[in-house]
Amino acid sequence: MTDAGTAAAATPVSVVTVVRNDRAGFLATRASLRAQGFRGFEWIVVAGTSSDGTDGAIADAVAAGEVAHHVRGVDGGPYRGMNQGADLAAGRFLLFLNAGDRLADADVLGRVAARLAAGGVDLLYGDHVADRHDGSARLVPALSPDSIASRMFASHQSILYAVWLLRRFGFDPQYAVAADYVLTLHALMGNIRVVGVPYAISRVAPAGISARQALRGRVEQARARRRILRHSLFRVTSIFLLQTAAWRLRCVLPGLYERIRRHRRV
Repeated sequence: MTDAGTAAAATPVSVVTVVRNDRAGFLATRASLRAQGFRGFEWIVVAGTSSDGTDGAIADAVAAGEVAHHVRGVDGGPYRGMNQGADLAAGRFLLFLNAGDRLADADVLGRVAARLAAGGVDLLYGDHVADRHDGSARLVPALSPDSIASRMFASHQSILYAVWLLRRFGFDPQYAVAADYVLTLHALMGNIRVVGVPYAISRVAPAGISARQALRGRVEQARARRRILRHSLFRVTSIFLLQTAAWRLRCVLPGLYERIRRHRRV
């Protein structure tokens, strides 16, 4: 990581972590970043008020020179914290890894940075590994960005956004769960350069807000389709019902869901 006091005008990537009362998750994210062979990135930590020792874990990382910016006492929800982190970024691209999320392997930031350096990119995405509560994990391939009208095609932890996209759009606080979808939708509606990479970028913690509040996320996505895309009520309702059916299938018959997704990209 770049030293906290180093000017980072040429920093390719700023990693933003939002955390509140999740010491174990923060430590997992920190270990993942420390393991990276590529060091040309900065780490921004935005912390809500915690009572479980998270503050001490952050203080250790700050003292070790690993944190470029540490914002304290942010309690307006994760997306508000992510906006604050983005505002501080010196990097040309932003990656949002919240507490408990990790990078897929020790070389991934180096590979990503090399592709970003080649140019022609405003948004870069890849697959992700989804951790399960039982300790197992599954690879989740990214879908086509062309499917953004009906779904989030990749996990936001595996999307690197050009910093100008965050400065223009940001995460809309009207959407408590689906703000990442809304940001990505706005970005893809413009004439931006989108690049996919054929590997996993992140490992996603199993208890993220999208998993905990899946129904609310689907409702917010539906509202965004009506407001931003001007979809008909019939189309919005049809997508919502298909998403709900897919979610139920994933809960009840996850093996079947994965086979269908691999072959039909549902």
